[in-house]
Amino acid sequence: MVAKCASPPCPARFRYLGEGRLFRIEIESGKNEYFWLCSDCAYKMTLKAESGKGVIVVRRSPAEPPESLQNPDEQGNRDP
Repeated sequence: MVAKCASPPCPARFRYLGEGRLFRIEIESGKNEYFWLCSDCAYKMTLKAESGKGVIVVRRSPAEPPESLQNPDEQGNRDP
């Protein structure tokens, strides 16, 4: 169950689906896990699955506009 923002230094607690961005990431063959970034973190960062490291938080490129935070479900490890 998602309880807080996936960004380790962020203290934001998950309360509503409409706030922030929910990611569904395949971590093992056929096994999905859910992660959430609060609105502030989702504007600046995204999540990425890396072999040997698991799911990591990465900064968005400055030229890359954030996707809509109104549709928070993310399939797989696609880096928006």
